[in-house]
Amino acid sequence: MLHVAHACLDEGTRSEVTLVFASRFGGFGNMVAMLEALAQGQPLSPARFSHSVHNTAAGLFSIWAGNRQASTSLAAGAGTFGFGFLEALGMLERDPKRPVLFVSADEAVPRPMADVADHDHGVHAVALLLGKEGRGDVLDYRLETDLEGTPRLGHPDALEFIRWYLQGEPGLRIGHPPHAWIWLRAEGSVARPSPEDQ
Repeated sequence: MLHVAHACLDEGTRSEVTLVFASRFGGFGNMVAMLEALAQGQPLSPARFSHSVHNTAAGLFSIWAGNRQASTSLAAGAGTFGFGFLEALGMLERDPKRPVLFVSADEAVPRPMADVADHDHGVHAVALLLGKEGRGDVLDYRLETDLEGTPRLGHPDALEFIRWYLQGEPGLRIGHPPHAWIWLRAEGSVARPSPEDQ
């Protein structure tokens, strides 16, 4: 999460953006390691504990970047990416002149807890800089009711979004009943990220 957040921002904007960090499972690996240590009667590591909470990445980024703006860390089950995007847009509406850094990531679920994951997504991290102004595409975003279920896509939602964005397709629908998230590229929106921005 910290790597993609760093790569997404230049030095002049790091301390000025508001932050949304979204992860379905957070630092699950650290939590499982601490539970295993407890089961074996070993002392817990304070450093490992501090890195097991859900807002670890947001806190570390804020310290590193000297960022004192508002931040949110969230988990929303299978819909984490979609709800994280919605939270980022909410922050943007509250302060339209301040861009929002949205970071979505997950690590592989450790083997003892594998049953809590409905499918294996492995490790991924995506950072997006959202704003009311800029040189990127203009996107329309909708949240709809989806009781029947949109067919599941082949990759984590964040990676499906990046695939869709880079391929220039007009729309993307990701569903996790009872919700579906829809992104549409506004007509005439043709900006593509340069290789150094990807």
